[in-house]
Amino acid sequence: MENKIVEMLHKNIFNNVYNMDKQKAENCLLKGYVSNVKSITLDEVLNISSKVKSEKYEKSIYYTNMEIDLHTKDLIFCECECEEYFLNYTWNGETKMCKHLLATFLKYEQSVKINNTKQGINDFLSKEPKVIPIADEVKILLRDIENIALEKWELMSLDVFINEFKQGKWWEVSFKIGGDKKYVLKNLEDFINYRRTGRTIAYGTAFTYDPDVHSFSQDDENIISFIEEYVDLAQMPNSRDIKFLKNKNLILSESAFKRFLKCVGNKIINYKSKNIEKKLKVKNEDMPLELSLKEEDNVLLLKQSKELIPISLTYSNEVFIFNNHIYIPSKNQLKLYMPFYNLLNKKNEIVFKKDYAYDVFNKVLPVINTISKKFNLDEKIEKMVEKSELSSNFYLDKNKDTIWCKIKINYGDISFDYIEGYKGEKYIIRDLEKEKNLEKSLEKLKFFRINDKFIFKGDDNELFTFLKEGIYKLGNLGEIYYSDRFKEQKLYNSKSISASIGSQGGFLDFSFSIGDIEPKEFKNILKAFKEKRKFYKLNNNCFFDFEDKKTKSFLNMLDILNNGKNLKGNKLKLEKNRAIYLSEKIEESCLDFIEGKSIVNDIASKIATISQIHYDIPKDLKANLREYQKIGFKWLKTLSHYGFGGILADEMGLGKTIQTIAFLLSEKDKKSLIVTPTSLIYNWKNEFEKFAPSIKLLILHGSKDSRLNLMNNIKDYDVIITTYGTLRNDFHIYKDLEFNYFIIDEAQNIKNPLAQSTEVVKEVKADVRFALTGTPMENNLLELWSIFDFIMPKYLYGRTRFQKEFMNNNNEGVFQELKKLIKPFILRRIKKDVMEELPDKIEKKFFVEMTEEQKKVYSTFVKNIQKKIKNRDIDKDRITVFSYLTKLRQLCLDPSLLVEGYIGESAKINTALDIIKDGIKLENKILLFSQFTSVLSNFKSELKKNKIEYFYLDGSIKAKERLRLVEEFNNNKNIKVFLISLKAGGTGLNLTSANMVIHFDPWWNPAVEDQATDRAHRFGQKNVVEVIKLISQGTVEEKIINMQENKKELISKVMNENLQQGSFLKTLSKKEIIELFSDR
Repeated sequence: MENKIVEMLHKNIFNNVYNMDKQKAENCLLKGYVSNVKSITLDEVLNISSKVKSEKYEKSIYYTNMEIDLHTKDLIFCECECEEYFLNYTWNGETKMCKHLLATFLKYEQSVKINNTKQGINDFLSKEPKVIPIADEVKILLRDIENIALEKWELMSLDVFINEFKQGKWWEVSFKIGGDKKYVLKNLEDFINYRRTGRTIAYGTAFTYDPDVHSFSQDDENIISFIEEYVDLAQMPNSRDIKFLKNKNLILSESAFKRFLKCVGNKIINYKSKNIEKKLKVKNEDMPLELSLKEEDNVLLLKQSKELIPISLTYSNEVFIFNNHIYIPSKNQLKLYMPFYNLLNKKNEIVFKKDYAYDVFNKVLPVINTISKKFNLDEKIEKMVEKSELSSNFYLDKNKDTIWCKIKINYGDISFDYIEGYKGEKYIIRDLEKEKNLEKSLEKLKFFRINDKFIFKGDDNELFTFLKEGIYKLGNLGEIYYSDRFKEQKLYNSKSISASIGSQGGFLDFSFSIGDIEPKEFKNILKAFKEKRKFYKLNNNCFFDFEDKKTKSFLNMLDILNNGKNLKGNKLKLEKNRAIYLSEKIEESCLDFIEGKSIVNDIASKIATISQIHYDIPKDLKANLREYQKIGFKWLKTLSHYGFGGILADEMGLGKTIQTIAFLLSEKDKKSLIVTPTSLIYNWKNEFEKFAPSIKLLILHGSKDSRLNLMNNIKDYDVIITTYGTLRNDFHIYKDLEFNYFIIDEAQNIKNPLAQSTEVVKEVKADVRFALTGTPMENNLLELWSIFDFIMPKYLYGRTRFQKEFMNNNNEGVFQELKKLIKPFILRRIKKDVMEELPDKIEKKFFVEMTEEQKKVYSTFVKNIQKKIKNRDIDKDRITVFSYLTKLRQLCLDPSLLVEGYIGESAKINTALDIIKDGIKLENKILLFSQFTSVLSNFKSELKKNKIEYFYLDGSIKAKERLRLVEEFNNNKNIKVFLISLKAGGTGLNLTSANMVIHFDPWWNPAVEDQATDRAHRFGQKNVVEVIKLISQGTVEEKIINMQENKKELISKVMNENLQQGSFLKTLSKKEIIELFSDR
């Protein structure tokens, strides 16, 4: 009868099939392309499925499926993945079978007729349902549960390689597979097909991939899912024959279908298939399964209601319709549920004989409890099982370079090793999901199951992270036990550090230790810290944590204190001038593990509270010091008391000279040397004679013979004043002298550390050194370093290290450290803060448009220069380049300086003359500064033409004559104009009678201009000072003004409170130089 039914089915199926199609199907069958034929009967519907190898695509496998109504003998559904079916059935909507479907039926028919296998139909013919599945099915189920639920698999991993081609629009991705050793994944289609069908595939003589043995991490599974989608697409017909877009339809492969559903989110979709048409919501979560277990007739029955059995939508059983939703369950639920699903799908119960009771309670129940939302046990069974909450213990151990972990699982009084599994006699319901999560947590910490333990497979970075953070995460999951060997794997941080400060003679002794780390490793630790590493791995494989906040602060402080060769093992010998920085750093960073803080705190507190310290102002000082000048006096006294140097950097006009004189007057029986620019030497002489006539003063200036004669009696004097040039010439005498105090005025004169004058100044022997300057930094930080290298040699390290640490580093934290270092030793006040009675200074920029004739000359020169520098190596020939700049600047002022026979006018001279005329009418007294004496000469002629009286000062005027000119200008009401060379008269002159300052030409450095301005805007000024800068519009002068702003930013960053990251103008770059010559 069965054969008759099959014959009737054959007739109905092949009734409308062409002979050629039938021959193709028979050919597939003969070649052995059809395999894995399965059949099942549900609700009088015969379902037949198989796998058919492709003839066209050698490595492709097509999955077929058909359903036949056994009452009507009609084909009600069929499906194949091949090109023929895809083209004919999908596009035309007809149920036309391809050769693979026909071959599948022929194979089924063959198995029924030849092998007498009545599978499927027999179910329909039999009137009595099966009561108990065959014993083999239960054995397979239990085996699958043991393998899948406990995952006794070997972990593999994928390495990913991406190569870019076609200009970044396309990429090639390849892979390697394996454990410790990786093998090239030669063919992706083979890998996916073999994996899907559970077959092994060899990748080398030493490695064969077995899907039933080897597992992957979740990240690797995600990658494999992505590969599957591409393999599905590759096994579809090629793109010339078919499109994945057809008018209104989007055609999805199985893997793409799953990914599309994940994109749908919370939308309601309209789903239609042969048996289903309804609105469904997609849920990317586990199915809320409901199962029950009860004892009945001496067997155990695991049941799931028929209406609650999910309907699979894909061959891979990854998407289901369940409870009026589409579910995309987790891989974990799928792995655990599928062995049950395959049996429950035949009949809604699985029957276990009492012989399998132990396996049911200890293997089946924990799995069902994990995958189901609701699991019902009858009362009799509930009394037989342990249902305590899970707890866990972790055991960390180490052997040489290998670290491992074991997990102990606890349910009430029952304990067992996680990997070995439970082997006791009592029944327990295990929480397999929580148990699995413990393993996943270990995997995240780079512990992977290998044989009977979890072995750490991470690198040094991951081990450091585990010791610092991961071990605490593990502690949240259960109690941790450490072996003595594991305890040797230490992580050092600030809790391991101890340090102390001592005082010996004029030095501080700083010593420290870090746990039991050998002192010989400290230099390497400091080196690693400076390289911005997260940690340092010690010789014993332990770690020192650099991310710990206090550790970072301590090592940063140690690096600052370590001046090259200072660190000897674990000891530093420090100058006491480091005490203030050390005190501030300890307090700021809460480095409470450092003992002896009181030694540095005492020094720091005195510097910080200078205004409260009492020092008597010398009674023989013939002047009344202002309050801020008294503080300056105390500051000098306090620093000298500790043997520290300092920079008195008050703004010009605040009386640095008088504060210094008061200090020297208070230091009786001390020998002092003052070095000053030539232009100021007699100003100092006059100030001493006026305010401290009791000091025995020696001026060493003038002819060599007179200087040598005076030096014979040098011991008879308290203070010696000389000039930078004279000191250089007479250094052979000074090198054998020693002074108590050495003071340099206008200290910016030693800003170039390589200049001979600088080297000579730094060679003079003195106990304490002070520098006076209103501009301790004009262009870059190296100038500041050079002055500090004078007042306290090596305090800011050597020049090379200073440049590396502070000039070649844009880290804001580095500049904050520099500020902490220099702050105690620089005293800077500005006029607006300490002299409320000082009138305002009003600054104006006058943009002057050149005359037409000037513009022509300027434009011609610019074009000529542009041609000359076009192919010139600017970096190697800057002298020539700057000579071009000088010419352009002169053209802005007065073209007659360069162009012989120029008969046109100078717009600037005309503008300056108009301003002076208007100023004179208002009874103003005017200072006009220019860098170019040739311009001043031309301007003198214009003043004479206009019968305007003036004074003139440049570098050729002797020091005594300068003082006479200054005094006369201040006292003469008739002479309203003073023409001054910027460099010759920018410092040391007191011209408070003037209330207008004209800068005829801008200079690169704004500090130099400010110094010149402060000849008038200083103590003693009673009027508002108007400062006018004349700028030729659209020329190199306008660009210079922009560069000035950058220099002001640099000075502000270091000298003022707002020390923040910004751009530094260290030198003019090639780009900036070219920009100066642009005609824009």
